[in-house]
Amino acid sequence: MGEQLRRAGLSDAEIAVVTGALARNPGAVARYAAAFELGRGQHAEESPLVHAAWMFVADICAAAIPVLPFALLDIGDARFVSLAVTTLLLLALGIGRGLIGHQSVLATAAQTLAIAGAAALAGIAIGKLVTR
Repeated sequence: MGEQLRRAGLSDAEIAVVTGALARNPGAVARYAAAFELGRGQHAEESPLVHAAWMFVADICAAAIPVLPFALLDIGDARFVSLAVTTLLLLALGIGRGLIGHQSVLATAAQTLAIAGAAALAGIAIGKLVTR
């Protein structure tokens, strides 16, 4: 902690004051870690509306990926391209989950594909039941 404060430009005397204050206030240590070590402090002031807008854009992009081939290609090619691109992106998502969570990349990729496959099968089953 002292080295980070030193890199931020604090003197040894100032570092001693800060570390002493953090030692007397255990809850402040967690807030310090969130703000500086994890890099979350700068995001605390961001607007929830901005986060919601970015989430909306991300959802639209994610929803468009499997549908876009059907707008651009004939139905036979679109099915293959949609399935292939969606599978590759789900694999990338599973790999990312594993890397971020420090878990087995193979396991998280398999879990992601299994969940997506189960959702697809459920959608097909519901579609068959509804059209009867």
